[in-house]
Amino acid sequence: MKKILIIFIAIMMLCIFGAAAAEEDNSIIGKPFPDFQTMDTERNVFSLSEALKDHEAVLINLWASWCEPCVHEFPYLNEAYNKYKDKVAFVGLTVEPEDTWDILRDMKKEYSMEYPVAREAGTNIGQHLGGVQGTPTTIIVDRFGNAVYMQVMAFKDSAEISRLLDSFLGENYTESRALTEIPLPSETQALPVSDARRMRVENEGAKQITIKTRNTDPEYDAIYGEQTYTGYVVTDDTARIVLEIKAEDNLKDIVFSDYENNQTFYIYSLLDKERNEYVYDDKMADHWFVVSLGTQTGDLSIDPDFTAMYLFRNEQDIQELVDYGRGEGFDVTWEYVESKEPETAEKGSYILHVIDQNGEPVPGVMVNFCTEQNCTMAAGDENGVITFDGEKADYHVQVLKVPEGYSIDPEFEMQTGNDREWIILVRKD
Repeated sequence: MKKILIIFIAIMMLCIFGAAAAEEDNSIIGKPFPDFQTMDTERNVFSLSEALKDHEAVLINLWASWCEPCVHEFPYLNEAYNKYKDKVAFVGLTVEPEDTWDILRDMKKEYSMEYPVAREAGTNIGQHLGGVQGTPTTIIVDRFGNAVYMQVMAFKDSAEISRLLDSFLGENYTESRALTEIPLPSETQALPVSDARRMRVENEGAKQITIKTRNTDPEYDAIYGEQTYTGYVVTDDTARIVLEIKAEDNLKDIVFSDYENNQTFYIYSLLDKERNEYVYDDKMADHWFVVSLGTQTGDLSIDPDFTAMYLFRNEQDIQELVDYGRGEGFDVTWEYVESKEPETAEKGSYILHVIDQNGEPVPGVMVNFCTEQNCTMAAGDENGVITFDGEKADYHVQVLKVPEGYSIDPEFEMQTGNDREWIILVRKD
């Protein structure tokens, strides 16, 4: 039976984010990317240097036939290819030695991959990266031949690829500018924030449990003490997970990770606009597994709010986790707890945090908080924070003015509902 070889936060950090640390130690970003050439499934030669002669950038996607997230993003890559193929050259390279040419041709046909598909073997890309840290991996090389972006996760949709590629195209791109994350959406929207970062399962009939662990090694126990984790028993085929983040969280750095299905997503890409909540539908496995919400670094000294949650089908799964933990030197206990909606602290003010697509605060934005009877104007401070001290109500918020150099979609509107704190995205022109 497939097992995730992680169980508690201290171990999790080492196992899950070791790849990220290796990437940081051997960073290729901002440096020239070595030329390479390969033959694709159509027996055409793809060369990085030749591609850059008539394109503004090159997108290199490293994948494998057994990689589910890779397959998941193929349609998004193909959509982006059709949109940008006159400006950006695409190439998909399998890193799996056992992916034969027949397998590549079959997959190219099955998933309608219109861009060149070839093998990484012989290109020395893996060697340049110090080893491929995971699949899928996407690298962007700009018109100057420098690697300007790299991510080891799948794209959530083609819009993410578009926002990324647009950063490296056009007449204003006159020198290499490396990115460490995908730019936020530039369209005006409101993103909910809470008083704490947390996750919950909202399936009807789901049962919440608390798991407590303590390491039997006195030295280890002296450092970490007793650890408490949340879990849910879900009998449905899919668990609907609702996520909450804090206003202090950097939207461009917070990710949700589903370790069973090898999926990682930026939190803002999971926004359900109709619900005004971040929602992820997670396919249940035939054994226990883990999901987490936190920064990409996974460094608890930097991100003490990193949180993990366990999902189980039944009590047998829970017992397997208990047995596994005890085999690793932990005392593990668990109990059912009453599931309830998180209690959000009452606040006396409505707060809007205004940022642009780069995550930078936008000062001086003016808005109206309106009821059916009247409107009250409020202005943002130098940190982009707008505070409105009003009676508890469902306010209709209108943006009246943004600083010069910024713009807002005229159709934008929002209702505060029961939420008192929001992030508002406006576009920096």
